[in-house]
Amino acid sequence: MIRLGLCVALACVACVRYEPRPLDPALHPSEVRRRDLADSALRAAVARYAGEPEEPRWTDRQLAVAALSYRADLRRLRAEWRAARAAGRSAGERPLVGVQGDLERRVAGRDEGSPWVVAVGGLFTLELGGKRGARLQAARAGVVLAESGLLAGAWRVAVEARRSAAALA
Repeated sequence: MIRLGLCVALACVACVRYEPRPLDPALHPSEVRRRDLADSALRAAVARYAGEPEEPRWTDRQLAVAALSYRADLRRLRAEWRAARAAGRSAGERPLVGVQGDLERRVAGRDEGSPWVVAVGGLFTLELGGKRGARLQAARAGVVLAESGLLAGAWRVAVEARRSAAALA
């Protein structure tokens, strides 16, 4: 009875339900139109990095900080940077020791003893030749590359915003 309960519990834990959430293309333009310089979260971020904006005019620096908050390409670059950092953490993991079990039923041969064959084996992975170090180095290089891409993208957005603000002034 305990085995049955354990099997049912393992089967329930192993089940994963997929719930599709398709993107709504009509939602994106409304999100873009909803963006406003009067947004309290945006004003707090701008005040933190570029000073409190005054109502009639924003400085070029304040507009650059606002652009850094709203640009979708920077969101993508931030996500790539976070993914590279996560890959760096997982690259340092050592292989796990495991156990593998097999259960077979003998269908031919002599009829002596039990027809069941049970085998249990240990799994152990040895990494030789500096593979873990090479993985770590490649992951660290990926983090540096993603971070430099994020910084370059942020600089590009800030420069574009400041140029546009100067052109309007």
